[in-house]
Amino acid sequence: MNDCEKVRIEDVTFLAAPGCAYLGRYMRGDNYYRYTIKPGPPPVGATEPRLLSTCADGLNIAFATKGPTIEGCRFSFMGDDSVNLHGVTFVVLERKTPQELIVGWPYSREQLATVIPTGATVRRLRSGNYEVPGTARLTAFEPLRERTPEHLKIIRSVWPRDEAGRGTAFRMTLAEPLGAEPGDFLDVPDNNAPGFAIHDCVFEDHRARGLRIMASHGVIERNTFRRLKMNAITIGAEYEFWREAGWVEDVQVRDNTIEDVGRDGANQSGTAYVLGAIGVFGRTDRESRLPLWPGNRAITIVGNTIRGCPQAGIFVAAAKDVQIRNNRLEHCFYRPGESAGKGRGLAISGPIDAQNAQDVAIKNNEIIGPAQPPAKQ
Repeated sequence: MNDCEKVRIEDVTFLAAPGCAYLGRYMRGDNYYRYTIKPGPPPVGATEPRLLSTCADGLNIAFATKGPTIEGCRFSFMGDDSVNLHGVTFVVLERKTPQELIVGWPYSREQLATVIPTGATVRRLRSGNYEVPGTARLTAFEPLRERTPEHLKIIRSVWPRDEAGRGTAFRMTLAEPLGAEPGDFLDVPDNNAPGFAIHDCVFEDHRARGLRIMASHGVIERNTFRRLKMNAITIGAEYEFWREAGWVEDVQVRDNTIEDVGRDGANQSGTAYVLGAIGVFGRTDRESRLPLWPGNRAITIVGNTIRGCPQAGIFVAAAKDVQIRNNRLEHCFYRPGESAGKGRGLAISGPIDAQNAQDVAIKNNEIIGPAQPPAKQ
């Protein structure tokens, strides 16, 4: 669905999909989802049951001025994440004046201008670790018909996997000077599906992650995650590869149950950036020598039960002002991996771990061993 609002999808069952079950772009208003994903019956002539339901995510929403309510869903056997909420990272192509910038991304203009609201905060991002050296208020945003060869060259350098000659330039006008130069990055948090709620859902038996959240001002509560190849809940900034933005703030993760997650070998690779069942992360440029910046703020992780994760039960990086309280962890950290995260300067030392983080309060958590994998299921 593109350019929609007041969407309600209830009591629907997806049995197969060649991509995502639900893909939402350029969304506004209150949108509500309660549906099931499971493998359908075998096709005519098949002798084995279906291995997958969807080939990609269960629900993927991007470029939205308001986050969704996801309630009572049951997702299983997908080829990728259960839920992905994200926005856009822009590259600065040209500075016309201190308050007028030309920015770009690698796609067509589509309906992006409809979900970049006037008055929104624009964050300037330092290339490398994506520290925020300044912000400004947006007064206008519009697509341009023309792109210069230099514009396309910069876009191609930032998104090299996309086709050469592809991309759109936009004029961004600001209320205050931002000091951005060509090659710098910007993001707009009000475009990242803020104000979401995910509760009373079951996510089980699928590849990749349960929740991949790059959105702020949300709550994740009373959900169950079982037998996922990667992490159950990841919250943070994706600036390096997909460039889905952005630093997250004001998210509560409470009263969730997580069982047997994180066995995928990718979690133990040197390039891994989330090293736990619940993870707060910053995926910044791996080759950068700048320190990981604590850009995620005001995250609360409370009252969760985690049973069975080879790495940390709770892992926090690139964050400030984090509360980790009253969680119960069983059989976590049984095979953390010697090289996990080393290529990014990360490592894990226990069932609850916080690094490259400030003002992290860890209180009244119960950790139960011995550290060993759960029984075969």
